[in-house]
Amino acid sequence: MENQRIRIVTVAGSVRPGSFTSKALNLVIDEAKGLPSVEVDAIEVASLELDLPGAGASRDAERIQNLVSQ
Repeated sequence: MENQRIRIVTVAGSVRPGSFTSKALNLVIDEAKGLPSVEVDAIEVASLELDLPGAGASRDAERIQNLVSQ
């Protein structure tokens, strides 16, 4: 268990510029990245191109699905 890494996927769902939730999440991400056994993948929904439900999956949607399923 010593060499086992913890992988965390975070999702900032707000699209509002300057979102306090995103700022708080970034603080947590910075702290987690400083830990030697933690790997963090951060997803910011505001920077992605996502289609409406039922319209098929965009590349960004597939990327999110892959990160979360891993």
